[in-house]
Amino acid sequence: MDVDQFFQWELKVEANKEQNFKILEAFEKWLLEDQEIQKECESHLINAHVFINTFLITDDVVPIEEGFKLVGLYFGDYFIQNAPIANSETLLQNLKSIELLYTYLNAVTLVSDQDHAELTNTITMGKQSWLERCDIYHSGCEF
Repeated sequence: MDVDQFFQWELKVEANKEQNFKILEAFEKWLLEDQEIQKECESHLINAHVFINTFLITDDVVPIEEGFKLVGLYFGDYFIQNAPIANSETLLQNLKSIELLYTYLNAVTLVSDQDHAELTNTITMGKQSWLERCDIYHSGCEF
C-alpha cells in the first residue's frame, strides 16, 4: 500500500467510524428501552464497538451492514487470538452483544430479515466450535 492508498484508507476508516458512532448511539438508546438488558448495556456497547470499529476495519473497511458476513471469522479466529479477555464466558457475552446489535440493525432496516437470519444461523452453527477453539487456544494446546 503506497502513501496515497493509505491516506484513502484512513479517510474511509474515519467516515466509517463516524457512521458507526451514530449507529452505536442509537443502539444504546434501543438497549436502554429493555429493562433486562439495561444492566449490560455498557458491555454490549463495548463489544459492538470492538467488532465494528476494530475488526471490520482490519483488512478493508467493511460497513456494519455487511459485517454479519464476517461473524464466523471474528469469533472463530480473531476474537480468540486477539481479545486479551477471550474465554468461553466472554465469547458468549460477545455473541449476545453482536446478536443484539444485528437485531437492532434489522429492526431499523439497516440489515434485511434474510441477512439477520443468516447471522443467526451462522452463530447457531458455529457457537460450539468457537467455544471449543477458544478453550483449546487458551489451554496452550496446538490450535
